[in-house]
Amino acid sequence: MDVSNHQFSDEEIEGLQQYRDNQNNVRLNARFIALLMLAKGNEIKDAASVIGKSIGTVDGFVKSRDQVNRIGQQIMSSSS
Repeated sequence: MDVSNHQFSDEEIEGLQQYRDNQNNVRLNARFIALLMLAKGNEIKDAASVIGKSIGTVDGFVKSRDQVNRIGQQIMSSSS
């Protein structure tokens, strides 16, 4: 998956902002900042540079988030 083409919904962006603002764990806070930067149209290299991580790490953040979203959707559809 090319993370540069990843689309974030308005709900996802709002959730990321809330998680960022209420996060006490510095490592997770950096993850939410990187995801928000991507959601706002910044390039992955810029998000990685701001939080001091590699491009591969930020790419992993997006892939991990997508996987969690897919699992959640499967659980929701199987319970209905």
